[in-house]
Amino acid sequence: MSRCHGPHWAWTFSAAATVCALVTGLVPSARSDVANGESMARDQPAHAAVPTELFRAWNFDKQTEGEKPEGFTPYTLGGGSSAIWLVERDSGAPSVPNIIRQSAPCSADPCFQMLIVDDLVYEYPDVTVRLRVAPTQGATGEAGLVFAARDRTTFYAATVDVSAKSVEVLQSVEGKIAVLARSPVTVKNVPWHALRVRRNTIISKEYIEVFFDAVHILSIEEKAISSGQIGLVTRGSAMVAFDNLNAAPLYSQKPLSPPAAY
Repeated sequence: MSRCHGPHWAWTFSAAATVCALVTGLVPSARSDVANGESMARDQPAHAAVPTELFRAWNFDKQTEGEKPEGFTPYTLGGGSSAIWLVERDSGAPSVPNIIRQSAPCSADPCFQMLIVDDLVYEYPDVTVRLRVAPTQGATGEAGLVFAARDRTTFYAATVDVSAKSVEVLQSVEGKIAVLARSPVTVKNVPWHALRVRRNTIISKEYIEVFFDAVHILSIEEKAISSGQIGLVTRGSAMVAFDNLNAAPLYSQKPLSPPAAY
């Protein structure tokens, strides 16, 4: 059985991932500020066509300040006001000059403010993002990545609560939230943090893996997960900024040829 072996951690996709993509017939393209087609229909399963270019990168630096980022659609699950995601200038951004900020946080429980990538579906996603939680007094909340999203009520998410120093993986099925795993983390004294989530497969087992600031935090077996869309999410009243969203299919554990007949 032939296998490609992808990188353990990288903000840019390595040569190993590139070779793997070429073998499977996909040429990676790490484009920034990609605009896609029609958005995911609210409350309807996502059946978006899978584009050829599955290696994607957004630094938002070519997008218009003060406007919603192109190629994304906002959604809100639970109480509170509708999500407002805007492109802003920030001299301290990991990639200057622009970031994305969720400017309508809500304290209702539950309340998930999501920003979903349009028309991009992954079976085995490997997604990374940089995030910063503003030190607003009294504000609390989580922020992170959505994946395997079928609609605004059915999705998985990996989030970090910087003030509580914890990471969790949760599942929403038609709006019913279940926490699948939670783990404490060491939070470095830096403004920007790195969050990565990927769906992995080893033989017949399916895993969700989460990394925070390059440290492997969680690995949980989850059989119910399926393909879906990806995006960003916030929960709570904290003000969160995002930059450098990267996504790729995880081909490293997928067989490139059928098993032998014997």
